[in-house]
Amino acid sequence: MPNDLPESSAQNTQNATSAQGIQDTQDAESQKLDSGDTESKTLSKITAIGAKEKEDKYNSAAGTISRGMIESNPSGNGDITSLLRMLPNVQYDNAQLRSTTPGEIDPANISISGGLFYQNNFQLDGFNMNNDLDPAGSNGSNPVATTALPGRSQGLNVDTSLLESIKVQDSNVSAAYGGFTGGVVEANTKRATKKFGAKISYQVTQGDATPGAFSMTKYHIYDTGNQELENFLNSTSAGNQPNFIKHVIRSSLESKINDKAGIIASFSTTQSFIPLNAYGTEQTEPVLDSYRKTQKRQSYNFFLKGNYDVTSDFRLEASYAYMPQYNEYFILNSINSDFDLVSGGHQATLKALWDNALGFLTAQTNFSMMDNSRRNSATDYKSWLYSAEKNWNPNGNNGEGGYGNVDTRQINFNLKINQDFKPLTLGFWENVFVAGGEVGYVNAKYERYDDMMI
Repeated sequence: MPNDLPESSAQNTQNATSAQGIQDTQDAESQKLDSGDTESKTLSKITAIGAKEKEDKYNSAAGTISRGMIESNPSGNGDITSLLRMLPNVQYDNAQLRSTTPGEIDPANISISGGLFYQNNFQLDGFNMNNDLDPAGSNGSNPVATTALPGRSQGLNVDTSLLESIKVQDSNVSAAYGGFTGGVVEANTKRATKKFGAKISYQVTQGDATPGAFSMTKYHIYDTGNQELENFLNSTSAGNQPNFIKHVIRSSLESKINDKAGIIASFSTTQSFIPLNAYGTEQTEPVLDSYRKTQKRQSYNFFLKGNYDVTSDFRLEASYAYMPQYNEYFILNSINSDFDLVSGGHQATLKALWDNALGFLTAQTNFSMMDNSRRNSATDYKSWLYSAEKNWNPNGNNGEGGYGNVDTRQINFNLKINQDFKPLTLGFWENVFVAGGEVGYVNAKYERYDDMMI
């Protein structure tokens, strides 16, 4: 009898009825579709835009640092070589590993696969940015010299916030690269990827070796009782920096104006201030000068880049960078001896990229002007005997003035074209062919503006 059905049987009947209802509904919908009752709509054209990543498979790379890795790793001073510690076959000079010079901001000198630090090829967007004017420095890293200036391997101090990737090649490097015996460090700048984006950041680090003083940096001074700590605290040399503060500011603005064009602008600066004694501790208060002076290290990066997709296969890119650096020093035990070492300069690049039937063609031209100069220096240096007025060095000569202004400048102009052909596959073998050429012009000068007397 229906009223005496078990509960489970009733549930099964309900499920069957529900299933039948669903089936009837689906059949009805199917009949509607078959009868052509649906509306016909035409969708607008959908365009997918992306960037093809080109990998040079014939090169042996020590490593590639992507944008994600750049952002996730400590930036340090923000220079390119500070990020390369994670890669094999990259060694740093002892000056970059010293804990007594935390206020310096110069790019680190590195050796790749045992080569000398000035035998590498540093590239920015495909062009050399090496300092070819006495990169090792005739007097090493000594900033106080009568004629020669301290050198460094990189002509531009590029902040990593500008970069999309860094690639290091240490062996089996393509003939497309030249001008090196160590390795290649290839840095590529970003381009606009957002409809609109803005970013600003600030970081600070500081150190004070004075016992009990606030310090973000922990100093470890091995004191044997021979006044090592006291000598360090009363340092008169930039080689020992018991006190410093460093500020880093980065900002950027980017916009994809439309589907074809984009622009990105960026500014960053690193400012370091290093208080030091300008005179020995045993000396009296100097006349017309400060006993304690603050040396400065100031680096600036101004960058502008635009890109325009003429067609889906042809793109134009243009960029301009101005990256000066100013390091301020003084001559020990000498009044009116402050001077600046100026380095860095300008770089402008125009690039065309064409994805053609044969493969991928890149044509680009570049202009750069880089300085390594001494400015704001007195033209004469005098050594006075100790007297009531010349009293700032009772144990020796009392210096005054500087060694004069010296200017070294390097101008580069390059034109490069490169065609990557599509891979040719023969069975298990894949062959990649590349053809190209490069023409370069370099003009270098050394100039002393005034006669100097000592």
